[in-house]
Order: sequence, then C-alpha cells, then structure tokens
Amino acid sequence: MPLVNEGMGLRDLGKRGQRWLRGAWVIFRRDLLDILRDWRLVSPLALLLFIFPVLALLSAEAATRYMAQFGAQLVAERLLPFLALATGFLPLTVCLIIPLETFVGEKERRTLEPLLAAPVSDLQLYVGKGLAALIVPTATSLLGVTLYLLILIARRALPPEPALVLSLYGILSLHAVVMVAGAIVISTQSHSVRGANLLASFIILPLSMLLVFESSLLFWGSYRMLVIILCILLAYAVLLVRMGIALFNREQLLSAEFDTLDLRGMARGFWRALRTGDPDGLPRSGWDGLWGPIRRSGGALATLALLGLMGFALGWSLTPGIGSLPAEAILERLGPGGQNLSRSLALPLTAWGIFIHNLRAVLVNTLLGALSLGLWVAFYPVGLMGFIGMLLRMLFTIDPSLGMAGILAVLPHGLVELPAVGLAFAGALRLSLTLLTPPHPRSLRDRLLLALADWIKLLGLAIPPLLLAAWIEAHVTPHLVLGWLAARLP
Repeated sequence: MPLVNEGMGLRDLGKRGQRWLRGAWVIFRRDLLDILRDWRLVSPLALLLFIFPVLALLSAEAATRYMAQFGAQLVAERLLPFLALATGFLPLTVCLIIPLETFVGEKERRTLEPLLAAPVSDLQLYVGKGLAALIVPTATSLLGVTLYLLILIARRALPPEPALVLSLYGILSLHAVVMVAGAIVISTQSHSVRGANLLASFIILPLSMLLVFESSLLFWGSYRMLVIILCILLAYAVLLVRMGIALFNREQLLSAEFDTLDLRGMARGFWRALRTGDPDGLPRSGWDGLWGPIRRSGGALATLALLGLMGFALGWSLTPGIGSLPAEAILERLGPGGQNLSRSLALPLTAWGIFIHNLRAVLVNTLLGALSLGLWVAFYPVGLMGFIGMLLRMLFTIDPSLGMAGILAVLPHGLVELPAVGLAFAGALRLSLTLLTPPHPRSLRDRLLLALADWIKLLGLAIPPLLLAAWIEAHVTPHLVLGWLAARLP
C-alpha cells in the first residue's frame, strides 16, 4: 500500500509540474508572438543582424591593411575578437527595450490588468515574460556573432580558435542574462517607460566598461582570467534573477502609481529601528537591542566564517604549486637571529593608525558590498584568508620556525580582530542581500532600514575589539615574533 501511495504522489507531482510549465508556456508564447509581430522592432534588428557583421569585417580588413604597412599585422588580427564582441553586444543594447517595457510598458498600455488576473502564479508570470524577453536579444546577439565568424572564415579561410568561439558565446550569453534580468527588475519597480529607459544607463554603462576589459583579455589571450570574469557574471545573473523573483508582486504593480521620496518618514523609521530594533517603533528589551542584530545576522556570519575557512584551505593547498623555495638563501638574508627582519618590523606602527586602517577597510568594503549586491563582501574573506593560508604555507616550506613566526604574527591580534570584522561584514552582507530576500510582511523600505540600523549596531560592537586588536598588533605581536626568531633561528 505505501508503494501505491508513493506512486500516486509522484504522479500528482508530475501533473502539478506539467500544469506549472503549461501556465508559464502560455505567458511565454503570448509575449514572444507580440515581440515578433512588432515590425518596428523586428525590422531594425534584421538590418542590424545582417549589416553590422559586414561593416565589422570591412573595418577589420581596413585595420589589417593599415597595420601591415608597419609590420604589425598580428596586432590587427588580435583586434578581431573585439569586433566580434561589438557585433554581438550592439543588438543587446538595442533589444534592451524589450525587457525594460515588459511590465511597465503593458501597464501604460493598460494591458497588464487582464494578464495579472490570469490564473497563474507570480513565478509563472515572471518566468514566462522573462524568457520571452531574453530569447530575442540572446538569439540576435549570437546569430550576429555566428554570421561574423562565418564571413571571417569565408574571407580569410582561417578557422577561429575553439577557445575564442566558446569565450565569445559565453560572454554574450551571460551579458544577455544579466542585462535582461536587471532590466526586468527596473521594469517591475518603474512607473513609466521613460523612467525605465533613464535607469537603463545603470545597466549599459557598467557592462560596456566590462566589455572593454573582456576584449583586452581576448586580445592578450588570457582565457583563465576570462573564466573568472564569466563566473562572476554567472553569479550576478543568479543574483539579479533572484532579486526579480523576490521583488515581483502583482498587487504592487496594479496599486502603485507614483512613489514620492519621503525623507522624513525614512528618517523616522531609521531612528525607530536604531532605537528599538523595529521600524514600527514597537518596544523591545534592552538586551534585544544588542543580541537582536547578532541573531538576525547569524546566517550571514556563519556564511562568512565558512567562506573564510574555505579560502584558507584553498590558499594552503595551492601554494605547493609554486615550486621549491631556496630556504638557505632566505635564511641568510634574514641574518643571525632574524636581524634583518627585526629592522623591517621596527616600523613606526601605532595602534591608532592600525585601527583607522582597519575601520576604513570595513567601511569601504561595506560600500563595495552594497554596490555589488553582497558579492564583494562574500568573496573578501576568501581572498584574505586565502592569502594568509598561502603565506603560512610558504613560511613552513622555508623553515618550520618561520612558519611558527608567521602564526605568532597573525594569531594574537587575529583572535580579536577577525570576529570583530566578521560582525561588521555580516551586517554588511545582510544589508546587501536584503533586496534578494523573498516577500515578507514588512515592506522593503522597513527591511532595508532595519538592516542598516543593525549594521550600525554591529559596527559599534566591533569598534572596541578592533581597538584592542590594533593595540595587540602594535605592541605585542612584534615582540612575540622577534623573541621567537631570536631564540630559534641560527
């Protein structure tokens, strides 16, 4: 009997999945047909698709002939990937109007109300319209690059490198996902197509600068670095899609007409969140004012700790790949008892200077984390602990005594400093990821104000340990390191 119930449950689950896909497919087909029927959009795209690859190839041939006069034909040939990227990126910028007016355009045309009244969920609606807005720009971009490469092969009889072709397709596909996902977020939060088009510059400009950097990597053939860029783009694509799903709400689309910037209301809500731990001003206990921010940021703190451990393990494990180190030569340069190292450690380090440096690093990384949707804050512990792990492994490779000196140089103040920085970064990560959290009874503004107030409280809790860690680093750590070196090194 349990086998029968299990089989029936699987069939029911399959039927629900088919109904969900059918609902999303109806929305996708409707939007795709509307896009393809609009001749004012399809005609320019067709002209752009067939004309721009030819213009790019003619420009490449002209540059090749010009460079050949100076014996720099290889430089001209390395410009071909940039023209290929431009061939694929231009249709993406033109097609950006499609996702930008996905929701706000239908709202202005008064066709959104019947669509939102359809018996589909918010996720089905978002997925259907998002895929329809994505497929046209992506297909146009990839077709343009393919046509450019085919013409290049026909004219030059030189097949491009497979790594180059895969890199071009990967870059343009992820650019399309990032641009479309960001444009849909703008469309759901805008109240007019004009406002959405103005906000589109925050998508086009950063990706245009990134495109120049990617083209330089293709020019030098730095495919490994390009893989890192592609992984970062993939992470941003996932984050923006998650943000779109989290912020999409059909009732808000129907009810919201125009938002005013209520600075006084925001200031009052922020003060209440800072004073009571609640934007609504509900009374809370004094203990909750200190423990509440830590409890609410506990998940972010655990994530940062796990990432830090992963970074340390990665830095430690990858260090042997650099080869053997000349231990004798390095020990000779240190001098008897590490005298040369003693001189380098005798720098005029002050506790106040170290504290100001650490506090500035926390504030700058918090700002970068907010601008990068938490990605910078999440990967900062990986880089920091990875560098520490790499440095310690190198010192242990040279001599175990130097390895222990490295531990003494990090551990005393690190035991105080790392938890304090972790508290501040956990609040910054939670603040950055607030836009990605699922719908909540609280409004998005209240959640942002509460996260900002919690970050300020966590920063206040981190300041005393940072002062103590700076004092230890300035007055205790050098004596421990020098005493150990004097006793252990020959």
